Amino acid sequence: MSARRPTVRSLVVPAGAFSPASEDLAFTNQGYALYLDLGYGSLMAPLIFEQPEVTIKRITLYSEDGSWMAAVCVSLMRTNPRERNEVMMGQVCSSQGWEVVSTTAIGPGRITGDFGAYLKLTLGGTYADSLRFFAVRIVYSY
Repeated sequence: MSARRPTVRSLVVPAGAFSPASEDLAFTNQGYALYLDLGYGSLMAPLIFEQPEVTIKRITLYSEDGSWMAAVCVSLMRTNPRERNEVMMGQVCSSQGWEVVSTTAIGPGRITGDFGAYLKLTLGGTYADSLRFFAVRIVYSY
């Protein structure tokens, strides 16, 4: 009997799924695109997978970055309620232009029922800086 091959799936988290990390964040969320109106800040989105244990393979960021000074970054965070802490599993940031940027540098890569996972989106500038976020794709296996 041969070993079972892992199932590979992807999950797209659109701009519309993100909520601000603070109440005073001035932002516009059009559902398909998100940008800040003033300053810089962070937004969060929960991740819910179809299986209780998954291994993250790749994080892909879809963004627009017309700024020399600022960036759009997405961090995959894993929480540990028992230990009251969190770990950044991986991060991907824009550099400049209309971008599709990926990373496979993810560690620890496993999420189980003992942990919670969420995405932290950080925008280092505003729409006037030509920074817009569209979506994140998470590729995972189980």
